[in-house]
Amino acid sequence: MAPNPQWVKDLKPGGPQGSELLQMERNASDLNVKKLSEFLHTKKEIDRKDRILKVLQDEKIFDKSQNYFAGRIDRFETSLARAKRLRQLHVKLGWSKEDFNTANELLSESTPYRLHDSMFLITLRDQGTPEQHEVFLKKAENFEIVGCYAQTELGHGSNVRGLETTATWNPEDQTFTIHSPTLTASKWWIGTLGRTANHAVVMAQLILNGKSMGPHPFVVQIRDLKTHEPLKNIHVGDIGPKFGFNTMDNGYILFNNVKIPHIGMLARFSGIDKQTNKYVRPASPSLIYGTLTWVRSTIVQQAGGVLARGVVIALRYCAVRRQFKDRDAPESEEGETQVLNYKMVQIRLLTLLAATYALHFTGKAMMRQYEDNQKKMNQNPGAARSKNRQPGPEETEGSSDFLADLHATSCGLKSLASTIAGEGLEVSRRACGGHGYSSFSGIGSYYADYLPTLTWEGDNYMLSQQVARYMLKSARSVLKGEKPTNDTTKVLTSFLKRQDMGAAFDIMGDDADIVQAFAWRSAFLTFEALKRRDEQKMAWNDLLVDFYRLSKAHSQYIMVKNFYETLQGYEIRSDLDKTSQELLLKLFRLFALHTLEQEASEFYSSSAVTVRQIQLARTSAVMTLLEEIRPHSIRLADSWDFPDWQLDSSLGRFDGKVYEDMFHRASELNPLNDITLDPYPDSETLFKRDERKSLRSKLFDKGSTPVLRPPHRADLPLWLALLLKRQRRASIVPPPWLHAGSLTTILEHELSDRNRESFSDSAPLAIQPPSYTSMGNNSHSTHLQPHDPTPPFQASNTATAPSTNLPYHFLELGQTLLTAASDDIPDVEKVRQLLRDLREVRMAKVRAAVERLHGGAGINMSGIGALELGEGREFLGKVVDGLRKIGASREREEREVEENRRRGIGGDGAGMEDDDDEDMQL
Repeated sequence: MAPNPQWVKDLKPGGPQGSELLQMERNASDLNVKKLSEFLHTKKEIDRKDRILKVLQDEKIFDKSQNYFAGRIDRFETSLARAKRLRQLHVKLGWSKEDFNTANELLSESTPYRLHDSMFLITLRDQGTPEQHEVFLKKAENFEIVGCYAQTELGHGSNVRGLETTATWNPEDQTFTIHSPTLTASKWWIGTLGRTANHAVVMAQLILNGKSMGPHPFVVQIRDLKTHEPLKNIHVGDIGPKFGFNTMDNGYILFNNVKIPHIGMLARFSGIDKQTNKYVRPASPSLIYGTLTWVRSTIVQQAGGVLARGVVIALRYCAVRRQFKDRDAPESEEGETQVLNYKMVQIRLLTLLAATYALHFTGKAMMRQYEDNQKKMNQNPGAARSKNRQPGPEETEGSSDFLADLHATSCGLKSLASTIAGEGLEVSRRACGGHGYSSFSGIGSYYADYLPTLTWEGDNYMLSQQVARYMLKSARSVLKGEKPTNDTTKVLTSFLKRQDMGAAFDIMGDDADIVQAFAWRSAFLTFEALKRRDEQKMAWNDLLVDFYRLSKAHSQYIMVKNFYETLQGYEIRSDLDKTSQELLLKLFRLFALHTLEQEASEFYSSSAVTVRQIQLARTSAVMTLLEEIRPHSIRLADSWDFPDWQLDSSLGRFDGKVYEDMFHRASELNPLNDITLDPYPDSETLFKRDERKSLRSKLFDKGSTPVLRPPHRADLPLWLALLLKRQRRASIVPPPWLHAGSLTTILEHELSDRNRESFSDSAPLAIQPPSYTSMGNNSHSTHLQPHDPTPPFQASNTATAPSTNLPYHFLELGQTLLTAASDDIPDVEKVRQLLRDLREVRMAKVRAAVERLHGGAGINMSGIGALELGEGREFLGKVVDGLRKIGASREREEREVEENRRRGIGGDGAGMEDDDDEDMQL
């Protein structure tokens, strides 16, 4: 569409400019943003992000300007192109795994390769044998196969043991039969499965001698590696549009007795012995669910950054936005009040800002715990279970072994962290007022994409039961007098010793006591739930609400503990100045005391705190902390180091040019503004003018030019492609023959001995040659369909042309593209030289053919180009003119001979030859 007129461009937002307001905010704080950013992310990671960001910004495929305007199929197509390019850059630039992960974080969309890069590779690596690594993992790492992780079913999600898909062992041929016995056995919600994957790790019930041995992972090929069509007896597809996450092809799949070889069962921890046909049990049944534990730990690790993204946008916008005037403001204070100065906004956003830091430090601790446990399991798999442990992924019978502790912690923190992040994004969006509802805010679509995290990999309410089960079993071990083995059992043991004395935690004066108060509350709720379950014999279902509260309390304790321990560590004292340390301590207190206030009834009923302490926390401590943190809020947000390119938000721009950017996106990037419609209901016309369609009609009568949707490729007429190239709005894909390799092959063909007198074959015509019908002497009629393209527009001149044939207009096209789009042609200087060589060789053939014409031979012009004909027109014309003169002279001589014969002069004509066949009709 046309750019905004100059008078619109000259307009400025009313009141103080956003850039000025944010600069004032930053000037009001002495927080060292650079140092705090490095403490959060490390300098190495920040440098990595800056390096990868530059690469992505230089690639047109990663242009985000149309993200908010595209529909689902367009978004998916773009995302697939981006996924492929990321993989190409990964290989080309030698990216490490960390580089690649950083690129995906900056891109901020789930590409169709996401589940291949994560769960598929992780499962193959962690649960496959060395032999299976050779067969599957290496191919997957090289993208020779593309896979997904198929666990969830149409009828079962969190209840993994209830999966209906079966894998039956066939001892006669030593294979497994994968089968979907019911409709609800259909795998559902499987990322990367819908249209992308050709392999899947399928979680299925292992059936041995008619008995189920529980769910196990099987590698199954689902599509042909060449045609990408589904294999026989496999029905697979995409599940359709979703609330968000629409760049991912979540899929379904059904199996109809599909056989796979023995090696298809991932057998690092369990398997079928081929010699005895017996089941080899794992050291711990829960080991086969290691992929889920990794995913949950990753969700916890990422939650802080997820929430920070929304909070940063909201804080910056609320510092720029001004609404109303504080009725108690002094008369000297002019204009409207910054929205961020309203306490109702601060209590929502600054507490969430504190939560981002709490989540960040907890996520780091969670991932350390996962990695430590992986090392222990690799060193001694048998230590991952107690002798009384029962089979199944969610059982934690017996003592509190490290695997059970990891499982419970990952479940509880996944539930709490993703809930805080998800709900916090919505709070941040609403804090932006009406503009928060615009896609340009950058929060709404991100929130929609993140929202399934609260449900997948274990519903957040269901996961609380796993935490409660672990806590109850840990409490039973403490009651038996068993020695504490981890922090959980130490807390429970301490509570038992002190419960009769009560607690006296100084939450207003001692930060360590705040942590202890959270631990006390968690222990109290644990023993209360245990009493109801074991003594009062209450049904499990009747205790689910209690279990949810217990899980939340235990996970909140872990978050507060991790935040506090981070602030007590050596790193913070060595890496940060006093101002930064004090601010982080205030954020810790704000997060902990605000959480305590929200859960006041449980802290009071457990006797962890008094009513007076709760009142002081609410009316004094929290409000004071908001006042003290407020001047530093923008710098604290800046410390998260989100580039504008990553946020893709008008409201969250670092420079504060909020309103300018919103208007630019709406007025100049919005494709709907390219359409003029007919508003009257009695008219059958919908669109009176559609600029996209007018572009399509300029090449062919049939209007085959597609709608332009950067960064997608489009077939355009040359004039339009050159125009867009000149405007730096497009790249041109050169035809295959205009590459150094192709031109070298053609040149060698021209120079070969058997082709000395002929030209290389021309490109095949897109239409049949015209047919001629006699209409009398020297009269012809050409039957050419009016819609058939003329030679310059045939397929032989496009990006789909053959690579070893020169089209009729090869010289014109070559020179034009070398002049206008040289940066789009690989090895351009070599291409220039090869075209010059070809031109000289072919023109030499034309001159040699003319010499042969003097000797009476004919000329084979097949394969010669239009420009070559034009260049040879002058001397060819002279040769033909000379031949005509020779023909006329011979004709006069013959007439004279005939005249003399009639007059009786000369002989009888003996020896005269009939030269009619030498006449040339031109």
